[in-house]
Amino acid sequence: MSLVQSTFARFLYRADPIAKGSSTTVAGQRFKATADGIALVSVASNGGLVRVTATGHGLPTNTYVTIYGASGSYATSVNNTASNPAWLITVITANTFDLVGSTYTGAVTTGTIVATMVGSVDGTRFTRQRQLAIYNTARMVLFNALYESKTPDQLDKLVSGTALNNQSLTIAAASSNFQLIAKPTGFLKLIRMVDSQSPKQRINILPSKLLQDVAESITTAYTSTTSNILAFEIGANWAIYCGDTAVATSPAITDYFAITDWVWVTHIMPNTYYESFRDDLEPILIEIACAVADEQSNADVMALAKTLLNKRN
Repeated sequence: MSLVQSTFARFLYRADPIAKGSSTTVAGQRFKATADGIALVSVASNGGLVRVTATGHGLPTNTYVTIYGASGSYATSVNNTASNPAWLITVITANTFDLVGSTYTGAVTTGTIVATMVGSVDGTRFTRQRQLAIYNTARMVLFNALYESKTPDQLDKLVSGTALNNQSLTIAAASSNFQLIAKPTGFLKLIRMVDSQSPKQRINILPSKLLQDVAESITTAYTSTTSNILAFEIGANWAIYCGDTAVATSPAITDYFAITDWVWVTHIMPNTYYESFRDDLEPILIEIACAVADEQSNADVMALAKTLLNKRN
């Protein structure tokens, strides 16, 4: 499986390269992996900020870096985490820099610094955030193209076996006929929804345009009973119709596909997140991203994705 940042870097090399260099004004879209890390020697306070000593770091100001493995009583104030995956730095000397927005709480020793520069500077064509938005769009296009041509089992194998998820939803007793249950994070496509009774019963997912018919009992074909449970996919929620008391207290099981939508470049910088798609789909993903970057129409981009997948087969 490829790292997200590795694939993202290959896309940037194609679609939005900028001059390579090491100065503070021409940082370049350089990719550094964990193996390229530099040693953190020590930290000290600079007016409350954390000042890092890393001999000969060679980093420019406004670079994002990720620090891990720092030890000592106050290491938690320096090491990056999922909620704070990278630091923006201000270079002080060839051997020191400050962590923007940090709070010094005490000395730490050792540790590794990874200068994850891809996405830490704007490109020639796009801002760093727009670059990531294009990449996210390409991922959704690839998924939809696969979804239209593959069975759930086939798709699950092509998306690294990590996209097919299972989740229990509690359909609690409700005073009204309908209740909303939030979709899980990263939700894309529903595979099935069943209750937990024995034997399991499928919960019928209806188009949202029929919601009013059900609410007003316009037609008996859309009436919720113990053998006909109804749900509607509406925005970020499922609306479960709880017209029957027995249904209203039944938990449901959903199988669905989900892919993480990267919302900020710092989220992919720690070099720890793997791309959802199988490695052999990476060239197709990059081609799709380049087409999106060139502002091809949605229809053309989808057609390209299907053509590339057909050639792969």
